[in-house]
Amino acid sequence: MPTPAEVRKQATLDLIVSPWTLGPVVLGGTALAAGWAMGGDPTWLFAGVGGLLAGGGMLATRWLTQLEAVTQNAWRKLIDAEKADRETELDQLDRALQRDGDPSSQKLLRALRTIRQGLEEDEKEGRLAGAGGLVKDRAEEVFAACVAQLRHSLELDETARRLAGPARKELRADRQEILKEVAETVRHLARTVTQVREAPIKRKEGDLGRLRAELDATMEVARRTEARLNELDAGSGRVRE
Repeated sequence: MPTPAEVRKQATLDLIVSPWTLGPVVLGGTALAAGWAMGGDPTWLFAGVGGLLAGGGMLATRWLTQLEAVTQNAWRKLIDAEKADRETELDQLDRALQRDGDPSSQKLLRALRTIRQGLEEDEKEGRLAGAGGLVKDRAEEVFAACVAQLRHSLELDETARRLAGPARKELRADRQEILKEVAETVRHLARTVTQVREAPIKRKEGDLGRLRAELDATMEVARRTEARLNELDAGSGRVRE
């Protein structure tokens, strides 16, 4: 998520480079340059100063009257840019997993992306309320953890290819254990999301409690996997030594 400082910086830049601001300034600067080139022609100099003042006045007016709208637009622009970068990185990971010789890893990544896309569409359409909003927040955490685990599994595969004998076998077994944990997490998350979509609009408190418990269980799986990754990292270091 973009920080407030980044949003303010983008909003200020958008105000400055807006055609309403930049147009008069460019015309004013051109007129000033023409005036000086013609020996200080007062007509051109006056027009140039007027253009600069008009641009500055427009900037001040928009700052006072449209700052909130410009800020919201800047926030959306930064969010879209982050999303585009994220999708590019995931596309690269997808292609890398395609080359690892195990189709299950790529299928897991695509399943995660499908779940996230569905939740984003639900949020955009205003269908996420109550427990739905909680699911979206937790799903982002689960998604990030699973993607990190898939990246690590790829690193284990690449390391195993450079080894031989028991060391290679051990790393590949560790990788399969990671993929198994990710698969369990993906299935659990998919079931939870489906239940949220199928639940009635007015849920009983018991239903909300059950959903929270299931989400906590999902996060516990992610935490166990993270602990396992730390163990595998230490083990991989010993193997390389």
